[in-house]
Amino acid sequence: LNPLVPVTVTQKNVPLLTGIANSASYAPISQASPCAWVALFGSNLADAPGFATSVPLNLNLGNASAILGPAPLPLEYVSDTQINAQIPCGLSPNAPQDIQIVHGAANTPSQQLIYADTQPAIFTTNEQGTGQGVVFWTTPSGSRVYADPSNPVSAGTVVEIYCTGLGVTNPLVTEGTLSPSPAAVTAQPVTVSIGGVVVPSQFAGLSPGSVGVYQVNVAVPSGLPAGDVPISLISGNNASQPAVTITVH
Repeated sequence: LNPLVPVTVTQKNVPLLTGIANSASYAPISQASPCAWVALFGSNLADAPGFATSVPLNLNLGNASAILGPAPLPLEYVSDTQINAQIPCGLSPNAPQDIQIVHGAANTPSQQLIYADTQPAIFTTNEQGTGQGVVFWTTPSGSRVYADPSNPVSAGTVVEIYCTGLGVTNPLVTEGTLSPSPAAVTAQPVTVSIGGVVVPSQFAGLSPGSVGVYQVNVAVPSGLPAGDVPISLISGNNASQPAVTITVH
């Protein structure tokens, strides 16, 4: 008889979930708010890069899905190393759930995610969570431009801040679908710090026609120094990430 020969079986293309981040700030998170966008990082997460092309968003892209508790999440983007998914909009806070990626017939080990009322973060033009914010204003000629060094904004002008993580809205919106008009407004009030001056928002809610993107409108306060100034959102007991700026004159 031939002696038994040990055989080593190597599993290939096994997906691995290595981290969860806020999709605007890209800060690692252990909490996420209703309707928020999260970025899931790892390896072997999908067959190929792909973007959602229709609404309601698909629950599977690139042969991949993200499962939170018992339910798959709407997906906006997938690749080998990253998946952008939307948290359900009707969740109760402080309720932990397991999240995992399923790629084909294989799944990642799960990680725990806790629901929070709010986890605000401002989108930035570099898509890294720092520097120039995705903050627009409308010029006297009717052009809609960034509040950046090329188009600095003056005191009294209303700017539109685009963000995620402002929590439950009224009316409640279904994740993965277009936000309604008239707009769904946030249940939690939102204030804005611009150059260290805190002012109330004029509007805070889901931007009509978007999928899960919040919009905050606020008038720029007077007395700010010219140049780049920090801007942040405060909702509940939470503030958005530091190092986001707009330009004023």
